[in-house]
Amino acid sequence: MRTQFLFFLSLLSQCGAFTHKTWNRQSISPILNSPKSIPVRTSPLLSFNNPGGDEAPVEDRLVACLPYLLPLADGAEFGNYIYQRFPFLGTLERATVQPLVNLFHAVPFSSLIIFIGFSFAARQPSLSRFIRFNIQQAILIDIALIFPSLFGGAANELPRYLVEPATNFVFYAFAATIIYCFFSNLALGREPNEIPVVSSAANQQLGEAVDRGFM
Repeated sequence: MRTQFLFFLSLLSQCGAFTHKTWNRQSISPILNSPKSIPVRTSPLLSFNNPGGDEAPVEDRLVACLPYLLPLADGAEFGNYIYQRFPFLGTLERATVQPLVNLFHAVPFSSLIIFIGFSFAARQPSLSRFIRFNIQQAILIDIALIFPSLFGGAANELPRYLVEPATNFVFYAFAATIIYCFFSNLALGREPNEIPVVSSAANQQLGEAVDRGFM
């Protein structure tokens, strides 16, 4: 049921169904367009971050990592075979990720609510582009996890020597993606925009937001 909800909402969000009323910047007093206007001091959290420019502020780095908790909780299950072969990884997963998964399961439709909230937040001009890019990318990663989850029932009918390599591949790709995003955000302060397909799709979504007046 969760995957069907998220798949339906993902199609709506990527088609621009989650929109909000915007205001026309051209209606502002011409004094704002004057070269002599007084610059407004903004907090680092709300400042625009050039993806190719300076490093993001510490506040932005921390906030940008939070959206990846959603795909982290949804993708941990693909590591079951790896946890069996390497018990210490299973212990680490139970100590770190499993409490988050239990929290999501304790609240009905929590993943769905968070997914909708992220889709809305990714289009808020009050947030820096650095944060919005990470929100959008986390949404797309979570959507990508839906497709292998759809085959979970059919996989139970297949032999383990076929299911295990495929499941492990999904987990390795997912884990590498999450680690890269955390490292790029926290250590480098740069957008983790080198993920094939996903990063370009996230940039395109932000580009559409610009065209529609969301920035």
